[in-house]
Amino acid sequence: MLAQSPRKGLLARLLKTAFKLSGALLVALLLLEIAFRLVGPSLPDRGPNNRLGIRVVVPNEKAPGLVQTLRPGFVGEVVYPGYGEVPERTVEYAISSQGFRDREFVQPKPDGLLRIALIGDSVTYGTGVDSEDTLPKQLERVLRERFPERELEVMNCGVFAHNTTQQLAWYRFNIAQFEPDIALVCTTIPDASGENIPSRPMEEESSEARWVRRLGLTSGVWAAEDLGDATVALETTMFLRRNSRLADFVAHQLYNGLMGQAHAQSYRLDWEEGSPGYESVKKAYGVFAVEARKAGVRFMGAMYPTLVQLDAYPYAAEHAALGRIAQDLGVPYLDLAPAFAGQNARALQVHPHDHHPNPTAHGIAAEALADFIVAQLQG
Repeated sequence: MLAQSPRKGLLARLLKTAFKLSGALLVALLLLEIAFRLVGPSLPDRGPNNRLGIRVVVPNEKAPGLVQTLRPGFVGEVVYPGYGEVPERTVEYAISSQGFRDREFVQPKPDGLLRIALIGDSVTYGTGVDSEDTLPKQLERVLRERFPERELEVMNCGVFAHNTTQQLAWYRFNIAQFEPDIALVCTTIPDASGENIPSRPMEEESSEARWVRRLGLTSGVWAAEDLGDATVALETTMFLRRNSRLADFVAHQLYNGLMGQAHAQSYRLDWEEGSPGYESVKKAYGVFAVEARKAGVRFMGAMYPTLVQLDAYPYAAEHAALGRIAQDLGVPYLDLAPAFAGQNARALQVHPHDHHPNPTAHGIAAEALADFIVAQLQG
């Protein structure tokens, strides 16, 4: 019998070791999967599908810079899947004939009525919460408790996906005709990006964002019909997440970690002095201040925190940047982040796959805004 060559013997040993390691890894993964199914953390099977035909395009010649807004008279529902002991719930989005997620408002404004227009994006609009739990409606209730003998109302003028430039256009196009006494813009970190603002070149995309795309990661698990023109990576990851509790957990953690870093870098660039995003917010605030003053309207600003790491908030510099813009213009400004300091961010989100503020978070913001507004009115 011919002796086996040393090279072939080494290859055989390596293959044998590889098979053993693969088998051990497979057994370990199976055991982990069983453990996750029995006692592991449970995530919702999928996130809420917010794809409603609720927006309508507005021609630029009709309202320069607005691009789109809410469709008057629209009514739609979004199901928020249950998880753990939290039951499934349905959120209704009803838009009035006047274009607000709110009731109808009297025109012209009655004498003696204090009307406050709360302007903002999806946070003000109230993505994920019932109409009565939104920030404007909670603020309205708090202020009525503070001034029981005064006629006042807070209009929900929020439009999801609007940035500050669009909020100014929305004020000019629709809100101003309701003669608000106070126009308060509630800004969030993403408001320095989006429509009317040049996007950064693809080559400036962060490595974290590229990995999210390569791995097919998303903020939640969607049904097949929701994938659209999905990539192979996205379809593969979705398949694994639907069939493995372990894969779902790992993908969820990876997405949150990578996108958290990607957002932090993107927001920092958006709010750097001189950047297109920063300059767009600065310009819109300046026009707001001038036009409000001419109309006898009190213009105020606030910044709502992003619900992450509230014990060591990562976006303090961005809040401070808006504060400087407001100070230079003489605009009263409230940073809402201190009101949330030390809170559990996850406990204030509407859903594990949707990090918009829940009713409790809006209640915290409403109390702080009420203190701020009262101080301005009495000052």
